[in-house]
Amino acid sequence: TVDFRNTIIVLTSNLGSAAIVELAEDKPVESVREQVMESVRAAFRPEFLNRLDEIILFHRLGRAQMGAIVDIQIKHLERLLKDREITLSLDESARAWLADKGYDPVYGARPLKRVIQKQVQDRLANMILEGAIADGAHLTITGHDLGLHIAANKAA
Repeated sequence: TVDFRNTIIVLTSNLGSAAIVELAEDKPVESVREQVMESVRAAFRPEFLNRLDEIILFHRLGRAQMGAIVDIQIKHLERLLKDREITLSLDESARAWLADKGYDPVYGARPLKRVIQKQVQDRLANMILEGAIADGAHLTITGHDLGLHIAANKAA
């Protein structure tokens, strides 16, 4: 026997996402609710939809949120480097470069992880293997038009 009295079930879907993607960043997501609901009604039977308490439209991720997501991903990378006592500092230009390259209006921040992997993590791994970064080093990452520059300062 299963008891669902104290349960919340969250279902997610990309139904209607085309309408949300086409929406200008300054427009509220509620302005395309009817278009989204048409897609939902086309995919699900009325008997199912009638059992849902609420349908919530999520706001599309915008460029304004990307800096904070860059910070989260860099903190994850810092945890990977912690065993070697390697620390990172990312200047605002590098943060902005990663946020720009990692943003896609359709996919949101999903490409960011790949950009950080290729432009930072893979490069750091190569530098460590080549001996350019020693344990205990502090790395400074700066951005410019052509990409990122990673400088390793010797451990104190």
